Amino acid sequence: MLERTVATPYIRRGASALHRSELIYLLSGEYGWYGPREAEDVVEHAVDAGALEKKDDGELTPAFQHTGVEALEDGDVPSADTIFDSGFEGHVEEDVFERAVAQLQRDGLERREAVAEINQQHRRLGDVDVEAAAALAVKRRTGDDDLVKDAIEQLKRS
Repeated sequence: MLERTVATPYIRRGASALHRSELIYLLSGEYGWYGPREAEDVVEHAVDAGALEKKDDGELTPAFQHTGVEALEDGDVPSADTIFDSGFEGHVEEDVFERAVAQLQRDGLERREAVAEINQQHRRLGDVDVEAAAALAVKRRTGDDDLVKDAIEQLKRS
């Protein structure tokens, strides 16, 4: 479902790249699928999951061949919970981000809340990889620093 939700705005616009704000507007304003904040979380989740790539000029592009995906119909409304529960098929390794989400879920948060908490931590920290922000969000909430060590190792490899 994540791929179809991400692909639809690009297919409908006939575009290969969209600015983040335009994508959020399409998901919330034009299509009415989500509120603005929820649309922002969906876009951040798509970036974090590897379904969208950030370009140097600030635009976002699908990390997959979006023209080969069936666009959602006008009556189809993808639930945010479904989006947050679905992964991106092109992203196979369970990284620090996904492990952090799972750990926050075990701590009592819904997946959507966990992703939102990580995104909030990521915005607060500024120019930090999302994996580091995810690990710090877990450490902050649970006191467990195993993911911090794994995030450091993952960042060294990249």
